[in-house]
Amino acid sequence: MLLMKNYNAIIVALPLLLWMASCSPDDGSTTPDFDRGSVLADQANNIILPSFSELATTCESLDNSINALIANPSIINLEEARSDLFDARLAYQKCSPYSSFGPFNSYALRSELNTFPSDSVLIEQNIASGQYALGSISNLDAQGFPALEYLLWEGNNTGDIVNSFINDSNRGSYSSALSGRCKELTSAVYNEWSSSYSAMYLQQDGTDVGSSLGLVVNSLNLDFEKFIRDGKVGIPLGIRSLGNPLPSHIEAPYSGNSKALLKASLEGLLQLIDGSTANSASLSTYMDHVNAQHSGTALSSVIRNHINGLVNQVDAVERPLETWLIEESSAADQMYADLQQLVVYLKVDMTSSLGILISYQDTDGD
Repeated sequence: MLLMKNYNAIIVALPLLLWMASCSPDDGSTTPDFDRGSVLADQANNIILPSFSELATTCESLDNSINALIANPSIINLEEARSDLFDARLAYQKCSPYSSFGPFNSYALRSELNTFPSDSVLIEQNIASGQYALGSISNLDAQGFPALEYLLWEGNNTGDIVNSFINDSNRGSYSSALSGRCKELTSAVYNEWSSSYSAMYLQQDGTDVGSSLGLVVNSLNLDFEKFIRDGKVGIPLGIRSLGNPLPSHIEAPYSGNSKALLKASLEGLLQLIDGSTANSASLSTYMDHVNAQHSGTALSSVIRNHINGLVNQVDAVERPLETWLIEESSAADQMYADLQQLVVYLKVDMTSSLGILISYQDTDGD
C-alpha cells in the first residue's frame, strides 16, 4: 500500500516537474512569451517600407533634375540636381542596414548605387567612348551616386560644370543613364518589398539564421562594421592602410557631404534598433524583455546613449570630414574607437542576449 502511495505521488509530481523544467531559463529558449512579430511589423511597415519609398521617390526626383539639367544647362538646374542627389543619398543611408538580404541584396543595390570611391578615369573613358555596360562588375566604380557626384561637383566651379554639359552631349547622356539606373533599381526594390517580400518578412518570426530577425540583425551588424565604421571613417583615417590616411576614399569627396551622410547612417541605425516611435515594439524592447545588461545598465540604454554620443561627435566636426580626419587625428582616433566599441555592443552583447547567431564572416581581425 505504501508503495502504491509513493507511486501515485510520483505520477502527480512528474507533470509539475516537467512544467517547471520547461520554464527554466536554461532550456535554450530565449523568450518564448515575447511577441517578435510585433517587432517585425514595426520594422517592415513603419521603417523599412517608408525608407525604400523615400529612396525611390528621391531617385525619381534626381532623374528628373538630371534630365532638366541636360535639356537646359544652367547654374540653377545644376544646383537643383545637386540638391536632389544629396536627398537621395540621405535616403539611401536609412535603407543601408537592409543591404544583406531581400530585394536590396538581390538587386545588388549597394554595389550599383554606392561603390566608393568612384573611378574618375573610368568615368571619363565611358563618356568619351559612349560605350559602357552599367551594372557590370567593371563599371561599378563608375556609376551610382559617387559617379553622379563627380559629374556634378568635379572642379567645383559651377560655370565650368555647366559648360561641360553644354559642350559635351556624351556627358549628359552618361549622367542620364546613371540617374535612370538609380531610379529603375530603387523602384524595383521598393515594389518588391511592398508587393510580396514584406509579407514573407512578417512570417519568419523566429531567431534562427534564416528568420527575419536573424537576417536584419546580421545585416545591420555587417553594414555598421564594414560600411559605417570602416567605409566612412576607418579607411579614410588609415586604419586599413598601416596608418596612412586615404582622404580621397571618403564617401562624398567632391561635395563635402560625407559628414551629413555619416550622421544620417547613425540615425538610421538607431531608428532600426529603437523602433519607429518611443512606444514601438523594437529590438530595444526585446532586449529589455530579456533583461539584457551591460555593466549593470540596460543594454538598450547603453546602445542608445552610445549612438547618440557618436552623433554628437559628428555634429562637433566643423569642417569637411576628410579634412577633419587628417587635421584632428586624435579626435578622429577617438571616434573610430567609439565606433569599434559599438561593434561590441551590437555584435556581441545584443546578439547573445537575443539568441541570434552572427552568420557572416569577418576577416579584418577585429
